[in-house]
Amino acid sequence: MVSASWTLAIKLCRIHVTHTRAKQSDMLIFFLVNACCSKWTIVQSDNRNTNMQRASFNSFKRCASRSSAKYVVYDCNAYGWRKPALVKRECKNSEYVLWADSDTVVKAHLNLSVIERVMYNTVILAGIDFKSTNDLVRKAKISYTNYFNDGIFAVKCERANLLLHQWMKYSHHIGSDQEALQHMAQPNSIFAKLIAYDFDLLGVYSSYFGHYPGAYRHQFPKSGDTTLVQPKHKCNLT
Repeated sequence: MVSASWTLAIKLCRIHVTHTRAKQSDMLIFFLVNACCSKWTIVQSDNRNTNMQRASFNSFKRCASRSSAKYVVYDCNAYGWRKPALVKRECKNSEYVLWADSDTVVKAHLNLSVIERVMYNTVILAGIDFKSTNDLVRKAKISYTNYFNDGIFAVKCERANLLLHQWMKYSHHIGSDQEALQHMAQPNSIFAKLIAYDFDLLGVYSSYFGHYPGAYRHQFPKSGDTTLVQPKHKCNLT
């Protein structure tokens, strides 16, 4: 006949085994979730294949490798609505997305966790634009309404779905992703508190990334690695 103490011991043992198996199951689920979803994804896109694009792609591919981030490059001209559309697609499997135009290049390594801390209450973080451009904004000489540049920006995906969707739709209407995002950052916008810009991490005066749009394109570094060709994904946007 089994004593009461032995019965209690057997019950406790069974509880321990059940608890241990539950913990192992939780750990397996945690591993699978993190295996399928990268925390950061760096995204670029261009339908051209010049030295500048190859140097830019190789630069950010190395940046992604150093940061343990996923790297994706697409094959279409991502000006206008396609830019937020591609970011929205990559946000499905990432916590954060860093977008970089193909006229940008990495100057110095930046720990992406720094951007995470800065974005604590922000969904989209961009960077300041050129002083000459912002002087024209102040004088109302151009259609831009704010002082930031979206050539390179970061997105916190958790709260970004509606913002990216409306950015995509509005960019399609007015034909400019940067102008659309600047309108969405205006004080009366429902997204005003979710869009911000900084003065050193991103933008044209960044310590970590170089951006050479339009008239500044001739300043793009000539020493970039153009030997590797990064395979491109199809945009397949409609």
